[in-house]
Amino acid sequence: MRTSTEDPRAVVGIVTGGHFLSHFYLLSFPPLFPMLRDSFGLDAVGLGLVMSVVAVGMFLQVPAGGLVRRVGAKRVFVLGVAVTSGGVAAAGLAGSYPLLLAATLVSGVGQAAFHPADYTLLDAATDRSAEGKSFGVHTFGGYVGFAAAPLVVGALAAAFDWRVALLAV
Repeated sequence: MRTSTEDPRAVVGIVTGGHFLSHFYLLSFPPLFPMLRDSFGLDAVGLGLVMSVVAVGMFLQVPAGGLVRRVGAKRVFVLGVAVTSGGVAAAGLAGSYPLLLAATLVSGVGQAAFHPADYTLLDAATDRSAEGKSFGVHTFGGYVGFAAAPLVVGALAAAFDWRVALLAV
């Protein structure tokens, strides 16, 4: 039974948009690897560490779920979007490899918020009979983010440079 007073379609749309961004930001760095390699003199291990640091958010999803319970899914969702996008923007400003890693860590910490907040919001806004559909739309949005990131970030980096690409997205 739906417990939210918001329009379920609007909630599903907003949460799906957030999930799109989550997955988009996860794959914002790989298209930039050749440029990051050249800018910071990195090898494959150094580039892999960038992605490993972003993935730290996966380990923080359980504590993020506790935060959802304490302060609410809406707040955690908005905080997750802000922290993740702020981390990606900060990566675009990084003047050194350690600063790049710090920025990607911030982005990864923000990533932890998405699944716990997303599913809580979808569950509250969606009738049980439509839950599968809303979860499916949400999942689809994430996969579209995975598909879009390399194209958008790669195109921006090719047209301008990697810093502009990260700051723009």
